[in-house]
Amino acid sequence: MFYPFLFFTWAFVLCGCTNSVNSVGPAKSFSHQNPHILYNAGKSCVEKGRYRESFPYFKAISYDNGTFDKNPHAQILYAYSAYKDGDTILSLFLLDRFYRFYPQHPLAPYGLYLKGLCCLQEVDDLDYDQSSISKALNAFSFLCSAFPQSSYSQEATKKIALLQEHQTEKEMAVGRFYLLNGYYLAALKRFLPLMAFFEEQKIPSRYTPEVLLRLTECFYGLRLVKEAEKYGARLQKYFPHSIFSQEAITLKNKLFAPKPK
Repeated sequence: MFYPFLFFTWAFVLCGCTNSVNSVGPAKSFSHQNPHILYNAGKSCVEKGRYRESFPYFKAISYDNGTFDKNPHAQILYAYSAYKDGDTILSLFLLDRFYRFYPQHPLAPYGLYLKGLCCLQEVDDLDYDQSSISKALNAFSFLCSAFPQSSYSQEATKKIALLQEHQTEKEMAVGRFYLLNGYYLAALKRFLPLMAFFEEQKIPSRYTPEVLLRLTECFYGLRLVKEAEKYGARLQKYFPHSIFSQEAITLKNKLFAPKPK
């Protein structure tokens, strides 16, 4: 677990004043408060887990004092508070604006990582809400490409692997259903993209042998024998000891066995 407020402890030094957090007035009078004092008040709420209570302080820095874009730490901590409070729409809005103004800021990798977490938090059902999963994958992938040396990229890589595994399992289940019920074209629309993805990764997945078998079965079902034999041959070549390879041999022998006279 990452605690972003650890990045912001230096803000107390920047305050340059002895005013305490308690000196901050009610929300309606924030427009005349020192933004550093407001920041420290909001940060104190975050550290105590009172995330929603921090909103007025960070919002005041943004909209009342007009200094929000001069205080990226306040913006990212505001986004973190919104995420922890369950307001992912607000958090995503703040994170997108943060990255638009500060694409190379030291906190930019964390902002992208938090964006991925927000997308995951919006997932209602892992089996059906594929759009939010795709958004999370895009956020984590962009983080890894833009900041490959960041520790957040390492965490994002782990989440990418888990999400891709889940998506593969989902596509496999749907493809098997279509194949079992004789909807060969619908099944191909699931298995062919998976095969293309595995080839693009250049690292065989544990699903690769099965996908090759399912493609073989689909093309045999469509009476496209040459295409079926092409995938069957690949299965025999690269995974000769797989149970799926043996199933492909059995299927071919069954389909082309000499008919009794």
